[in-house]
Amino acid sequence: MSILDDLYKALLKEKKVAYFNSQKTELQVRCPYCGDSTNDKTHAHLYITNEVPYWFFCQRCESSGVLNGGTLDDLDIFDDELSIAIHKEYRAFRRDTTIRDGSKHILSMSSAKFPKYELNSRFKPKKAYIDDRLGISTTRDDLRQFKVLNSLEDFVILNKMEHLLDDDRFAKDCWLVDKFAVGWLSQDNSYATFRFYDGNYSKRFKTVGFDKYGEGSKIFTIKSKLEVMAVDIEVVMTEGFFDIVSVYNNFYREKDNLNRVFTAINGKGFNLFPSTLMRMGFLNMNLVVYSDNDISLDDYRRILMMHRYKSIRIFYNRAANQKDFGVRSELILPKQFKLK
Repeated sequence: MSILDDLYKALLKEKKVAYFNSQKTELQVRCPYCGDSTNDKTHAHLYITNEVPYWFFCQRCESSGVLNGGTLDDLDIFDDELSIAIHKEYRAFRRDTTIRDGSKHILSMSSAKFPKYELNSRFKPKKAYIDDRLGISTTRDDLRQFKVLNSLEDFVILNKMEHLLDDDRFAKDCWLVDKFAVGWLSQDNSYATFRFYDGNYSKRFKTVGFDKYGEGSKIFTIKSKLEVMAVDIEVVMTEGFFDIVSVYNNFYREKDNLNRVFTAINGKGFNLFPSTLMRMGFLNMNLVVYSDNDISLDDYRRILMMHRYKSIRIFYNRAANQKDFGVRSELILPKQFKLK
């Protein structure tokens, strides 16, 4: 019997939606990070693969990760034996595997190196796209702070991950985003996300991972300082990269941002990042969401784990013809709503 068989039984015991696909290669459950479908409460969009390391992915909000004790808590499954069993299998798995069939480790936050931001013919339009969209003139320090990637190929070579380029698909993705997109690195440096500003593509964004098994976080954060013994912290959250950079520049850059975290969740999995912080011991959390206009206050009341937060404020951009905050300052007219 597999770990997912035990999880399946635990979910059914708690009267939660859970079912295997016909080949029993995936277990589907309701996503705790976006609240899942509202039209049909029997639908489940969080897929968990039935093999170690039990990678999960939500088809609605694109939250992803590896099943662990924290994930069980988020699913409201409090089973110590199951949590220990998952941890043991994961540790054994990581001892016997490597990253993308190479011998390299995932980059740590302190070790990532960025190519120089030279305004050559390849990088100049990328910087121009950021500056024009947000109405700012980014400096090299800004580009470093926001972890902007001027070249994915140069980045992987500089960080001694050139073995990734032996993968034809990765090499093709590399050429594509370096030519037509601007990108940035995720919180833990395990993913790079790109926004196409040129070319004809049906999808505006592309995410490239450095870990063969899809571990790590796609979430983006602007570096800030947190005190371990802080009475409470504030999490400033948006859906996308340009939203959080705009919010930071327009509302917070000149403030004392100690114990304030800035994050773009790259989707609609609003509970994933705060849940991670809570597991790190930051329990008194004030949540501030600079929202896209397609998410209503009732949506947030349904999605957010309201009891976990000390306070919750939602901001919308009410300027004419605007849907979010990833725009120039003159196109921003914020309106605040207090949920808690």
